[in-house]
Amino acid sequence: MKKFILSAIILCLFVLCVKAQEVKCYEFDLSNVADIEKIRLISSEKNVNKYELLLSNFNFTDAPFFSFSVKIEGDNLNENLNASVESYSQNEMKISHLHHFEHSEEDENRIFISDLLFFDEKTERMLLRLDLQQPIEKCIKKIKIRLFNPTKSDYLEEKEDRNVVACDVPPLVSRKVWGKKWTLTDDKIYSGSPSFTTVTHLIIHHSESSNTSTDWAATVATIFDYHVTTNGWADIAYNYLIAPNGKLFVGRGGGKNVVGSHFCKSNANTMGICLLGSYTSVAPPDTMLRTLEKLLAWKAIDAKINPMTSSMHNVGIVINHIDGHRTGCTTSCPGDKFFPLLPTVRKNVDILVKNNCNPKMTTALFEKNGDDDFFTISPNPISQENLILNLHFLEKTNDFSLKILDLQGKEVFVKNIQSTESEQIALPFLAKGIYFIQLSRDSKQSTKKIVVE
Repeated sequence: MKKFILSAIILCLFVLCVKAQEVKCYEFDLSNVADIEKIRLISSEKNVNKYELLLSNFNFTDAPFFSFSVKIEGDNLNENLNASVESYSQNEMKISHLHHFEHSEEDENRIFISDLLFFDEKTERMLLRLDLQQPIEKCIKKIKIRLFNPTKSDYLEEKEDRNVVACDVPPLVSRKVWGKKWTLTDDKIYSGSPSFTTVTHLIIHHSESSNTSTDWAATVATIFDYHVTTNGWADIAYNYLIAPNGKLFVGRGGGKNVVGSHFCKSNANTMGICLLGSYTSVAPPDTMLRTLEKLLAWKAIDAKINPMTSSMHNVGIVINHIDGHRTGCTTSCPGDKFFPLLPTVRKNVDILVKNNCNPKMTTALFEKNGDDDFFTISPNPISQENLILNLHFLEKTNDFSLKILDLQGKEVFVKNIQSTESEQIALPFLAKGIYFIQLSRDSKQSTKKIVVE
């Protein structure tokens, strides 16, 4: 009995609350015996010690759901620890070990971070189970359990404030919408200064969370909290996140060209896109795939990435320019039902880039003009409120043709220009979107992209 009591005791329970109904953090420090909370030893046989911890009295209010995560520090955790959690309204759920970290020096054998699990807001108590090959006091130093209620987001449907054209970035749900609890804005990284990269590879993930939600903005907020609080990262891992209904959420630091934390410690030159939900046994809905393809097509044009080819990445292997998490890392992400769809996604993105976006300008988009680059444009982007285009020629020239084309390659403006060093053109008729300015003289031609905002 004495041995049972000694094995059943763990130290120090601190209940920390941030706005008490929003977060509950349970912290156990196995080096301190001052305050006692029970982790019951259920059995010990065949070198497996089974422990159980009861969590109760959550009392969350205004919750669409709440999330569970656990961080365990110790020794040889990757080899010795199996964990699961069970609520009284849901079946037992195995807790998987998160396999990617933000910094290369982190040792996953000494830190066990669980995947993020979601629970019904009416759940009142749950059991955490730990199976260990050694007694708990010999291999675990600290346990931190976080239960997070994102609260209802009051986000419904934002009205679009601009005309969206093919291969422009799809409509975005900003960080200030889903992240207002942390006073986030689109250009603010949560902790530290943002790092930027030249994007060459577009990596797709799934969140392995519920495929149904009454509040996708709250789901994104929960993933953010998990990444920055449980994992200790600088911000949410992904550049962009897509809900099953097709809504696109801005991720880390504003999204564009920001170095994320999603590709097994080799995040440079990547853009991470997370599909909200689990696509191991079901395929993503078409609404989600269409938004994904539009986002990929926009980035392919923006970064001059060929969606149908591959190249060496700093994970040490050649991977497709549009690829899944599992190609470069030890994981099943982005799910067995989505991963086989990647060839179709690449083809659809290629069609968008070549046909829907700008059939006549594909070469100009992906190749530099070299010696034929003989003019500059200012301002760019240009405001729709003051549509005056300023062209400056790098050399005085005679008789050339100016054309403005839309993304479908249709001519929307044509003008012949005589000998000059600069030209100012009023374009009050242009709608918001992406256009191409094409100048031709003799056998030379130069093309530049311009954005009307």
